[in-house]
Amino acid sequence: MFTFFILKMNRSIIKMTFIFLFIPFCSFAQKGSIKVIVKDTSAIKHPMFTTFNQSELKLISISDSTKMWEGKILKDGSFLLKNIPFGTYNLIFLNTLSGKKVLKGIEITTKETKQIQLAIVNRSAFGCHKCKSKDIVPITYGFSISEEEKKLGREGKLIWRGCVIGLLWFCKNCKSDI
Repeated sequence: MFTFFILKMNRSIIKMTFIFLFIPFCSFAQKGSIKVIVKDTSAIKHPMFTTFNQSELKLISISDSTKMWEGKILKDGSFLLKNIPFGTYNLIFLNTLSGKKVLKGIEITTKETKQIQLAIVNRSAFGCHKCKSKDIVPITYGFSISEEEKKLGREGKLIWRGCVIGLLWFCKNCKSDI
């Protein structure tokens, strides 16, 4: 009888130990997601590059910078990052045309998808870094050129180069690629 009581008590202790060890792990395993909607507010759009091609989106944990998530682009042009543990993060958006934009201190505290609006301006808005002129046009590259690009070229709104991609903008004032 005493042996049965000890075995029953041991089972209870094992069950309680399992419950107390397992529940904290479940509560820390909560994860959320972020949807980043990027809007290009630039006056001049580049015909070769959009807001979304040549773009990267990274989410870096503030508490542990080795933990990083990268966004996948969706059909609507937004980015979605899933399975992000609750915590505080820095969001980094990198783009060929607009450069780097950092949003600091983004908190993930619920399972719901957090939506963030990100307005960017491509580098054309800053003008020429040599002469400070705002009179710049995009440069496009490639073997074939569309009829629309030919028309823009004749109007002086686009410069066409060969097949090797270099700089993306041309200053009409100082005649230099920027």
